[in-house]
Amino acid sequence: MEAGEAAANAIWELTKKLGLPQRLRDVGVPEDGLEECADASLCDGCIVYNPKTIIDSQETLGVYKKAW
Repeated sequence: MEAGEAAANAIWELTKKLGLPQRLRDVGVPEDGLEECADASLCDGCIVYNPKTIIDSQETLGVYKKAW
């Protein structure tokens, strides 16, 4: 857990130094569009490889809200 947190923080700092957007709102995603994004995430073929089975867009909506 500690190593994962350190890696996430290092990536956050690197992207900040590079001047990359840090949040979804920084790239123009409106807050009222998060639910649509969560619904669309279930149609993405990559979700099959997620180590946690996701069958409800409400699960991904929480992630989108944190990223907004």
